[in-house]
Amino acid sequence: MVSVPQERSRSIAEMVDAALQKRRLSRSTHLYLTSAMLSIPGMSARDRGSINRLLDAIRQGNITLTD
Repeated sequence: MVSVPQERSRSIAEMVDAALQKRRLSRSTHLYLTSAMLSIPGMSARDRGSINRLLDAIRQGNITLTD
């Protein structure tokens, strides 16, 4: 699995909320969130929904991925 970004102590909801507020997301956090969504079968519906909301914002151009 992918290494956890520096924000490892933050919850998924906190990571998503921070990205939506800042309108940017690091590629490592993006990779972590997408990997978590695919590899954790017991992930809560709330966390899945948060990640999907973030991915929608990226597709719409509202969030910029940074290095």
